[in-house]
Amino acid sequence: MFADGLMAEANLRFRTHVGYWRRVVDRLFDPDSRCRRRAVSAGMDIPRLPYIRRSVWAVSMVRNEADVIKFSVMNLLRQGVDAVLIADNLSTDETSAVLRRLAGEYPVYVAHDIEPAYFQAEKMTLLAEAAAKAGAAWVVPFDADEFWSVPSGDLKSTLLGLQEPKARATVRNVFPVEEGSLRGMVNGAEEILPKSAFRPYPGFHIETGNHFVDRPGREAGGITVLHFPWRSRSQIRAKSQTGRLALERAGHEAGIGSQWREMAKVDESAVEAAWRSLVEMKPWKEFGIEAQGPFTEIDLVTLSQRTVDDR
Repeated sequence: MFADGLMAEANLRFRTHVGYWRRVVDRLFDPDSRCRRRAVSAGMDIPRLPYIRRSVWAVSMVRNEADVIKFSVMNLLRQGVDAVLIADNLSTDETSAVLRRLAGEYPVYVAHDIEPAYFQAEKMTLLAEAAAKAGAAWVVPFDADEFWSVPSGDLKSTLLGLQEPKARATVRNVFPVEEGSLRGMVNGAEEILPKSAFRPYPGFHIETGNHFVDRPGREAGGITVLHFPWRSRSQIRAKSQTGRLALERAGHEAGIGSQWREMAKVDESAVEAAWRSLVEMKPWKEFGIEAQGPFTEIDLVTLSQRTVDDR
């Protein structure tokens, strides 16, 4: 019976790896995938990175996130992350200046990305490949409005201590309490789609949205991401417009980035109504916003400034 169990597990692993390498080959030779990779490589200027053995790197691509990117990066560094690689994608606000200041003081490395289309999967995979070449034992793909945390210790030690090669992070949205502030109310209900961190593996691929990574192996849990996507009326309006244009340039199907597309269609009164619903922690199902509770208050600026010993 024990031998049968071992044989069944070995067969499952074999089938899993065969399926994985088929997907890798499909991505390599698919004409559309090759076109996207060429466009991303041509438009991305990644700086020389230091080699840090057995390190944890976080990677991201951002556009016009000046109000929040400093604090999400500081939170990752406080969580023990060794280095952060961020691609600045044609920002027109103060994001570039914020990133330059961070790079001058911390192990933050800024890539310049001039490709306007929303080829997120290919861009994030390229950044993660650069991190892997720089010695990353784990890669954390993150968005500018995400704050990663673990129940005890720090993110780095948690990841390095895992036997599994992938880690699933549950996502909880943060609702704003006032415009222009990073204080908010955390929704106790989890979002349907998680986020993922992973150990690099030949041929890996980060999926659009950073929700999943394609690489073999089991997945651990225990990580939480606080997601703060709605921070002001102007930010909602601007992000929906730039997001819609980037999605259209990339030729993504309607299901990807649906919130951006729907927000971009509405008038000022609808944006105001959506903002009021967010501040009052009410659902706004027209744009896929759920609010189930219970809610707990948090200050994300304070969270990002805590040291490991303070937590």
